[in-house]
Amino acid sequence: MVDAPAISVIIPTYNRAHLLTPSIESILNQNNIGVSYELVVVDNNSEDDTRRVVEMFTKAGENVRYLIADKRGTSNARNCGIINTSAEILAFLDDDVRAQPDWLATIKRTFDENSDVAFIGGKVLPSWNQPPPSWLTHEHWSPLALVDYGDEGFVIDWRRQVCLVSANLAVRRTSFAKCGLFSSDLYRCEDHEFEVRLLKSGSRGLYVPGLVVTADVQNERLLKSYHRSWYSEHGRTLAQFRGYEETETVVGSQQATLRLFGIPSFLYGELLSNLAHWFRASIRREDSKAFYFECHARDRFNYLRVLFRERERAGWRATISEVFLFSKHLALRKLKKPAKY
Repeated sequence: MVDAPAISVIIPTYNRAHLLTPSIESILNQNNIGVSYELVVVDNNSEDDTRRVVEMFTKAGENVRYLIADKRGTSNARNCGIINTSAEILAFLDDDVRAQPDWLATIKRTFDENSDVAFIGGKVLPSWNQPPPSWLTHEHWSPLALVDYGDEGFVIDWRRQVCLVSANLAVRRTSFAKCGLFSSDLYRCEDHEFEVRLLKSGSRGLYVPGLVVTADVQNERLLKSYHRSWYSEHGRTLAQFRGYEETETVVGSQQATLRLFGIPSFLYGELLSNLAHWFRASIRREDSKAFYFECHARDRFNYLRVLFRERERAGWRATISEVFLFSKHLALRKLKKPAKY
């Protein structure tokens, strides 16, 4: 019996044959320093030359496997990779991402040195195909799946929740056994939802600034229309698993327990605050800042919209005391400030 590799690298892909080769080569050209690994490319039923591209590597005797995920969706592809591998560490890349030469070695060393950590992630830095517009500052990186939380590592737990995106994520196999696979019901934010489940179970993560990948930024993602659409869908998706409410409840905020129509008051406050900041920045002609608050207002609005539809189906009910407490709270407290711009 052949021993299982230390790390299984899983790359889900769909109709991106033209981007896939650099991603695969970035793993094959690693400075492994004795780290055993396998690379598994999971094809989400692509209609282009994806299979041919991967088979060029398999026929050349490279350490690459090709799988097909029958069901469409990135989560289904990643889950197919998880089920069909045996390494104790599962490392995830996107098909438009290139790992730095020490990526595998950094993953192995970090897990060896931190036996209590369930998952790790690091920086996802941009590779621009054209200069970004002036408004697209670091604060607007989320829709691009870019990450840079600084050069100091930190532990991720209930008190400090940040999302380590699946473009640069490594997870112990035992974490999937404990909390299940990626949710196939979500169009996006499946990495966020999975990490919330891990944190709820008592697991911890680690941001590792030296774990670096580079991502191509497609030109269409430089458009404001793309960002508006992304934030609207992001709000709707997070509402499916109550992503904002999980965070607020965990840190013990009083707002999380104060509700109107069963919806936490902080969600109303964040929407109104973002609208107010959007208006003020627009008046001052601060384009980048105004767009930031516009996008976050869209996010919270669509989050609330999903909750309101659920309440409508269940029937509207609010006690007099609930309305009174909510009104009193808004009257006595300044609007909660959104994340720093």
